[in-house]
Amino acid sequence: MFDQITSLDIVQRLNLLENLNVSHTSIDDDGLVAVVNHPSLASLNLLSTNVSDNGLNHLQGEEIMTFIVLIKLFLLFLLLIFSL
Repeated sequence: MFDQITSLDIVQRLNLLENLNVSHTSIDDDGLVAVVNHPSLASLNLLSTNVSDNGLNHLQGEEIMTFIVLIKLFLLFLLLIFSL
């Protein structure tokens, strides 16, 4: 059911939204445009989505980008641990 979610347009109208979890959805690079310049979004979970590194460029310069980079580093760390 959630894997059919492909748009975040409604997020633009949720001005008080601070945390958004779109993990395990079909959100892609184009879907991230809706969260650029969001006034209060502080965290965004993109685990198991169709967002690429190029899509993350939409968020470059946003405060939320720091959180996303930390999540990616954590996932890389887990991959290293479990591959040993």
